[in-house]
Amino acid sequence: MRKLNQRFRTGFLHSLHWFFAGWLAISVAGAQSISKQIIVDQFGWRPSAKKIVVFANPVNGQNNGSPYTPGSQFQIRRSSDNSTVLTGNVTIWNNGNLHTDSGDKAWHGDFSSLTTPGLYYVYDPANNLRSYEFEVRDDIYAAALKASARTFYYQRSGTAIPAQHGGNWTHGPAHTQDANALLYTTSAQAGTQRNVTGGWYYAGDYNKYIPFLSSTMWNLMVGYELRPAAFPDNTNIPESGNGVPDLLDELKWELDWMLRMQADNGGVHSRVTVTSYDNGSDDPATDVQPRYYTAITTWSTATFAAITAHAARLYGNYGGQYPGYVNTLRAASEKAWTYLEANPTMLPASGTDGASTAAADAGSNANDDKRRRVAAAAELFATTGTAKYKSYFDAHYNDVNGTSENGFHPFSNGNLDASLCWELNRAYYVYAKASGATSAVVTAIRDKFKSTMDWPLESYHTQKSDPYLGFMWTGHYSWGSNLQKALWAILPILAVDLNVNPAKNALYQEIAEEYLHYFHGRNPLSWTYLSNMGSRGANAGAENSVDEFYHSWFRDGSARYDGASSQFGPAPGFLVGGPNVYYGGSSAPPKNQPAMKAYRNWNTSYPEPSWEITEPAIYNQAGYTFLVAYFTSPGGTTPPPVISASSNSPVCSGQTINLAVANAPTGATFQWSGPNGFTATVANPTLPNAGTAASGTYSLTVTPSGGTAQMVTTTVIVNALPPATATSNTPLAAGQTLNLTAAGAGNGASYSWKGPNAFVSTLQNPSIANVTTTVAGTYTLTVGRNGCQATTTTVVSVTGTNPGPEPSSLIIYDDALKTGWVDWSWSMTRNYNATSPVYSGTKSLSLQNTAGWGALYLHAETAVSLSTYPSLKFWVHGGPNAGQRMQVVINSSGSYEFTPKANQWTLVTVPFSAVGNPSTLRDIFIQDVTNNAQAAIYIDQLHLVSSGSTTPPPTDPAPGGLLIYDDALKTGWLDWSWSISRNYANGTPVKAGSKSLALQYTGGWGGLYLHPEPAVPLASYARLQFWVHGGPTGGQQFKVTLNGSSQGYTVQPTANAWTLVTIPLTNLGSPATLKDLYFQDTGGATNSVFYVDNLQLSAASSARLATAEPDGKPVVRVYPNPVDRQQTTVRVSLSGFRPNEAVELKLTDLQGRVLRQRPVTVSTTEYAFPVGQLAPGNYLISVQGETTLITKKVVVE
Repeated sequence: MRKLNQRFRTGFLHSLHWFFAGWLAISVAGAQSISKQIIVDQFGWRPSAKKIVVFANPVNGQNNGSPYTPGSQFQIRRSSDNSTVLTGNVTIWNNGNLHTDSGDKAWHGDFSSLTTPGLYYVYDPANNLRSYEFEVRDDIYAAALKASARTFYYQRSGTAIPAQHGGNWTHGPAHTQDANALLYTTSAQAGTQRNVTGGWYYAGDYNKYIPFLSSTMWNLMVGYELRPAAFPDNTNIPESGNGVPDLLDELKWELDWMLRMQADNGGVHSRVTVTSYDNGSDDPATDVQPRYYTAITTWSTATFAAITAHAARLYGNYGGQYPGYVNTLRAASEKAWTYLEANPTMLPASGTDGASTAAADAGSNANDDKRRRVAAAAELFATTGTAKYKSYFDAHYNDVNGTSENGFHPFSNGNLDASLCWELNRAYYVYAKASGATSAVVTAIRDKFKSTMDWPLESYHTQKSDPYLGFMWTGHYSWGSNLQKALWAILPILAVDLNVNPAKNALYQEIAEEYLHYFHGRNPLSWTYLSNMGSRGANAGAENSVDEFYHSWFRDGSARYDGASSQFGPAPGFLVGGPNVYYGGSSAPPKNQPAMKAYRNWNTSYPEPSWEITEPAIYNQAGYTFLVAYFTSPGGTTPPPVISASSNSPVCSGQTINLAVANAPTGATFQWSGPNGFTATVANPTLPNAGTAASGTYSLTVTPSGGTAQMVTTTVIVNALPPATATSNTPLAAGQTLNLTAAGAGNGASYSWKGPNAFVSTLQNPSIANVTTTVAGTYTLTVGRNGCQATTTTVVSVTGTNPGPEPSSLIIYDDALKTGWVDWSWSMTRNYNATSPVYSGTKSLSLQNTAGWGALYLHAETAVSLSTYPSLKFWVHGGPNAGQRMQVVINSSGSYEFTPKANQWTLVTVPFSAVGNPSTLRDIFIQDVTNNAQAAIYIDQLHLVSSGSTTPPPTDPAPGGLLIYDDALKTGWLDWSWSISRNYANGTPVKAGSKSLALQYTGGWGGLYLHPEPAVPLASYARLQFWVHGGPTGGQQFKVTLNGSSQGYTVQPTANAWTLVTIPLTNLGSPATLKDLYFQDTGGATNSVFYVDNLQLSAASSARLATAEPDGKPVVRVYPNPVDRQQTTVRVSLSGFRPNEAVELKLTDLQGRVLRQRPVTVSTTEYAFPVGQLAPGNYLISVQGETTLITKKVVVE
């Protein structure tokens, strides 16, 4: 394909003489065979680079059946006409001796004098053999760099890869269950949900690690810093074209995930993992098993601190696209360092995160932990200039005992190593370039880099110790040897940038570039170690690129993605692990091979661990990306793009088919056709709500302006949704076994059950033995097949044997209406002997309202004194439907409303203080309040509670305090909340009085927002105080702030317990007045319900002086407010912001969906913001500054 493109570039306008001469040359060339013993960089060379071809005679190893001896001369021939452009001498390597690591005897041919751009091959006229083609061009590695950088996009977690950006390599939304991951220690910890979505899969499986990112992120970031022009904004990732280099967009995808892994105390959780490698099909979206995050470790925290500090130096020019991001990264890094200061030795001391899961735990040891701290100190000093980071680095950079690795340390051995102590190598480089670094320390570091270049790098290069000109120790051809090869090349590049020996900078660059050719095919097996770079993949040349590697997406046997016989082969650009002389399997090859031939183009699984040979990893990829970027120039002549058609196939019935064309010339016209008479004339049409009949071939004719039409096709598969039917053996009695049953959905189907008590199962027909009433409720079944999913539910009810009422209680109903009580009900059917559901004992009381205002009316024949009974309690069950609204009335005076829940028992407590504090009980009414017939509800354990089990009465505020909520929101307070449900009259649990405030976030980042009118002066108050209850699960997390301040206090309620929260106002920014009170979710996800009671301001002590709100504090005003929907803009007034501060204005609905946004640089005090055509309702305008986030409610009428 590349030859054809070159010919089009060159043109066909030859004279008849040259036509026949070219025809003759092509005929001769057609008799030539490509020899893998004439070994070149299959992409090519830069015009100014040194150019060496290797001729190899394979004496030992897997290719020794192809003996070869070159002639005394070689030719460089132009591919377009097979003419000879250069003739050179073949020189023998090392006097004809055998090279042990490769098993080869070798010769070299130097053609560095060839500098004319073009497409060529090496020809051995003595043997009539030729090499693979290569090009000479300034930007010859641009395509390889692009493909390598795009592999990180393919490794994205928590998203789909659509055809628009992924080409033939697509999948649906994958691992979105990370939004609700649980902490895994020795087992999954209930109530610890955390949003850990995003990031990159670290290798060929779907785990995500913090510790493994130290080299990954550093090599990408420094590679960008050294060659920023090599990284454009047009590599076709979703963010392309936003004015930010695509590599920085890609890095941000990983950084955002890293930020989600940081806890409030600054520590960083180690990884996201699974308990099984049973991870679906050749589509990551089919892996629906639960995922977990693991404990905080100091080594992951130090890694995080180093990376985020470095990243904060990269985004300063992109505040418009990513406002406040620099400050976010810097603050997160310093917060991590604070955690490290509080934990000066490795934690956990075991060196593991303690989670026994299916994946490696990314462990550490004391020296590794300290090396990472040294790196973090260097990065933080380079970013902040703060003295404490410099002091830490100066104190520990040469700590041989504390930071050596396997007995090696640069300051005891006198030089750096390409495989050991890389955290120190990176730290040394960063510190040596940092402004204000201690000069004596910098001198010592530069000396170690120079010594490393003197030996071993320059020495072995000059001696040509490796005939393939990329020397490394034999033992470095181990698992992941391709990263090791890149690290050998990176050392001279860093030495050049530090200018340790200016006279040899050109030599050091030559050394590094020779290593690059190894990856591109100049190695003993002639493999280009990047995947699918030829005509059916990246179309970048290198036709002998690997086409199989171990990866869960492109898995063994995939008809689409595995190997040469598959439909597409794997995604382009992935760097395989490389030769591994220590391979643990038995298959030969790669077993029993010379070190450099211990490789196999291979994708298989146990008992042959091909992952030890071919598995890619983001850290290997980053090392290569650094290296190839350093030698990549932007622009230049590139092959003309190949027009292609693609889709997001396969899709599921009911989804949208997205058809796409790539590389169409500007001004072209399009004509699509397909099944069922489909036609379209746009470039990228869509077919919504597709059915299985839409499967088939879609043809696209692209007609360039003034050019020749070209037809391309793409195949679309629409898979039917699998049948989903769920049943059970409900109803059950306590102690029996629950059997859940899913109807069979065919071969290859997967089943995922979820239910009460965090129940999960991937069995088709799971069971739960010895059930209690806690397992009652709704069970959700998700059936997956061919990448499609269907969901259904089944309801389970259990007759219980729960404990009865307290012994001192007075029973009214429990299995029967007790003696002394008379039923005078109306418009209400009653069954005192209902057998299901039952909370305790063997029976419950079934009630069903048959007409408006019907009631259960129980009359005590003898009035009951309430002097020792402060409340009435009972359990209620809403049946399968729920939604009934009922009230309790005592003695025809006062009322208490409740609503049962579907398929579960809930406790109702009616304090008599809420119904007028009667002295005696004569009548109990449980009455409908809807004036409609309703579905049945169930009552059990109706009783009066003795005084030992009641809740206290409503409380007055502390002396001098101010109540905000206690049984009701107090007068003068307005509720402007968003994405949170509120019940100010919740009946249970209650800390004080008869009601509490029930809260549940219904969308990410929801907030309880209470606004007083007028503002409350705070001179008389010292703290904000309230009780909080985490409900049955706990795990919620919210931040309390005042007046939009960035200062806040994070609260984590405790499950099944009330705890008192007391927040000094000094922790909330010490405002002079209270204008807004926020309880905002910090997890970004829907959470379970929690409860707040007795919310108040408490008085200041006499020693406290009121503090005024500081001058210059940012203030935001929005007017007019309310605004008429016909008005196109509102005015947003900004005061107190720093001049030229980068600020983003954002309009969202109450669910947090962004509707409008506008980045501004503060240069005036007022800005117009568009609100036209909004539907009437409530909205939020947020103003995100560099240190402040302020949110205002806007009403559109």
